[in-house]
Formats: sequence, C-alpha cells, structure tokens
Amino acid sequence: MKSGIEVGNPIITKMVENPMSPRRSGFQISIDVLKTIDSDIDKPTNIMYTCNLSWVSLKDTLKLLMSKGYIEEASKGLKHKRYTLTENGREALTYYNNLESLIVVTSN
Repeated sequence: MKSGIEVGNPIITKMVENPMSPRRSGFQISIDVLKTIDSDIDKPTNIMYTCNLSWVSLKDTLKLLMSKGYIEEASKGLKHKRYTLTENGREALTYYNNLESLIVVTSN
C-alpha cells in the first residue's frame, strides 16, 4: 500500500524540511555564523572552518547577513577582512537563544 506522500516528489521535498535531516537549513547556517562571530572568531577563513562551510556558502551567508544589517566589516579598507555583529545581529541572536531555551526537544 502506498502512502499519501511520495518520497521523491520535488514539490513536497521543497515544502517540508525533515527536522532529523543532517543537513542544515540556511537559517541554521546563518545562526551558526552569527554565533561564531559573536565568539570573537571574525576572520572569514576561521568562520568558514568553525561553521564547516564551503567558501562559496560562507560568502553567500556573509553577504546575506550584511544586507540584513546583522553583521558589518570591522576592518574596511585594511588588507584582511574581519566581521563584527551589529546591534541588530546581537538582538537577533538573543531572540534566537531565548526561543531555543523555550523549546526543548527530548528524544525518548
């Protein structure tokens, strides 16, 4: 007997994210980058290794976070880029941490 949901259906696959999937969502990657920068790891290569991202994924995530006003370049005009959280970035991370503490997932 077939179930009502087709496993390989591309529409369903795009709409439903499996919470048990080993792959991170773009949201979770962004949170990981924000947490990493908040912990004083501010150089792009170090952020990339700490967050376990490819260079392209890191660049896309940094560009997104800068466009949203969550991070900024701390060393504009200098040879090496460094990033820092803005007030909005700190606030977003605080909201995320508060929400995470309210939602406790236990496995039985």
